[in-house]
Amino acid sequence: MKKFKAILISDQEIENGYLIQFLENQKSNLSSLDIVNIGGAKNESKSLYKQFQNVLNHLIPLPVNKIQISELSYIELMKYGNRIVDILILENIIAEKDPPVIFFSNYSHFYLVVSLKKRIKAKVITLADKLHWEEHQSGDQHLYDKREELMYTQSDLVICSSKERENFLHNQYSISSEKLKTWTFKGKLIAEINFEPEYITELKKHYSMDAKELILFNCKKASLKDYNLFIEAITPVLLKNKNIRVIITGKTDFILPDYLKPDSWYQFMFTGDITDQQYLKLVTISNMVVDTAENPAIGHLMTDILFRSTPVIIKDQCILSYFPEHPLIISFKEVAGEANLKSNAKILNNLITAILNKDRKKQFTDQKVIRKALKNTASIQINPTY
Repeated sequence: MKKFKAILISDQEIENGYLIQFLENQKSNLSSLDIVNIGGAKNESKSLYKQFQNVLNHLIPLPVNKIQISELSYIELMKYGNRIVDILILENIIAEKDPPVIFFSNYSHFYLVVSLKKRIKAKVITLADKLHWEEHQSGDQHLYDKREELMYTQSDLVICSSKERENFLHNQYSISSEKLKTWTFKGKLIAEINFEPEYITELKKHYSMDAKELILFNCKKASLKDYNLFIEAITPVLLKNKNIRVIITGKTDFILPDYLKPDSWYQFMFTGDITDQQYLKLVTISNMVVDTAENPAIGHLMTDILFRSTPVIIKDQCILSYFPEHPLIISFKEVAGEANLKSNAKILNNLITAILNKDRKKQFTDQKVIRKALKNTASIQINPTY
C-alpha cells in the first residue's frame, strides 16, 4: 500500500502508552507525521515535540527517520480556548500540509472534528484509547455521552483499544462495524520496555526517594475496609525492610492505625489530591501500584501505568477483562466477608512480597527481545480512501 502523510492532533502527554504503540505500528504506512499540540503554550508544544522524539528514539530501536516528524505551528489557548480561532488555525495548517489522514487522540476534540469535517477533504481517524467506564459512573453522563457520540459518529474510522470498547460504541451510538476497528496494544511489548534509567534516577531525586523501594496505594476511591486491608497487608513487609516507602495518593481522612509502631510512621507518605500527570510520575519510580477498590480510580490510566512497566495489583473484574493474562497485572481475589480481613491481608501480603522479590531490572536491558516483540506486533492497515 502506498505511504501517506498524516497530522496528529493531541493534547495528551506523548508518553501515553497506547498512542506511542499505535504510531509505532503505523510507521510503515506513513511518509511523514506532523504534530499539533492543543491546550498548551508555545514552550509546552515544543516540549511535546522533543519528548516525542526522545521516546521514539529510546523505545523503538529501528530507523526513526522513516517517520519524518516536523515541528508544527503551536496553538495557544486561553483557559477555555477560543474554538473559532482553533478551527481557523487548524484549517490553515491542514490546507498547507494537505494530508489525506488526520489522527485525533482525545474525545474532547469533538467540536474540532464536527467543524472540520464539513470543510476538509482529509479522512478523520480517532483513537478511542481510554477505558472510560469511570466517567460513565460519575459526573454529567448526558454531556459526556453527547461529546463522545459527536466525536466518533463524525469520524471516518475509530480505532478502539479493545473489543469491549468497540462493542460499546457500536451498540451505544449505532456506529457501523465498518467504521470501527480494534487494535489492542501489546501487553508483552509494554512489559519489556522501560524509561531511561537516568530519567527514573532524576525523578527519584526530585521526590527524595533515592535508592528506596516504593509502593503506591491509590486511596482516591478506596473504602475504609480497602484501606485497613492494605495497612494490615503491608505492615509485615515494612517491619522486614526499612528501606520501603508507601505513598498513599488521593484525598482521604483515613489515619494510620494504633497498632502500627511509631518507628514505622516515617515509611508512609500521604500526597492528598494530585493530578494524573503527577500520579504517573510516581508510578514511573514505584515498584508497584495497589488499588483494591471496587471502583478503582486508576481505570482510565491503566495503559499509561502498564507502559511504565509497573506491576499493578487490582481486583476489579472490568479492568481485568480489558487486559486478559497481562504479565504486569496481578489479580487480587479476596474472600468475601468482614471476618476475613486477616485472611485477605495474608493473600495481599503474599502478592506484594512476590513482586518485591522479583528482579525486574534484567528484563529491561535486552534490546533483542524488544526488537523481536516489535517485529511480532501485528499491523493494522489504514486506508486513506475510507
